[in-house]
Amino acid sequence: MRISILIALVLVFSFSVLALSVNETLAVGGAAGIGGKVYTRNHMGDYRETGWANITAQGQNLVAQAKFNQGGSYYMFVPPGNYLVTAQMPGYIDQSYDVSVSEGGAVTLNFYMEQSGVPIPEFHEYATMLMTAVSLLLVIFIMRKRNTANRFN
Repeated sequence: MRISILIALVLVFSFSVLALSVNETLAVGGAAGIGGKVYTRNHMGDYRETGWANITAQGQNLVAQAKFNQGGSYYMFVPPGNYLVTAQMPGYIDQSYDVSVSEGGAVTLNFYMEQSGVPIPEFHEYATMLMTAVSLLLVIFIMRKRNTANRFN
């Protein structure tokens, strides 16, 4: 009984994901494509491909977000039209380009990101306070346990 329910849930989830991806592709019938690569500098100053950037294309009635692969390439399907394509990445200067894509056409747009010099915060300011408070409470708890154990010895 439990196994059949589990199998049914897995099938429903799988078909839902498949339906969403099909709808995304069908929604842009007569689509065009925007793709390329994003490069950042490594510690030696050489450009290397990266897959961490956030690439968006903003058109008249649409905002599309690109999908990346492991090699740093991105691609998105959009309806024909004019778009402002923007690459954003924490610690780097945002870059934007205006592009025009025709029906069935594809535009290759590579981004060469430069560091902004603004440090990337490792923790949210409240996370540091929370970690400190939890650490202090843990120390107090351990000290009380030690004092209680020492009373009985």
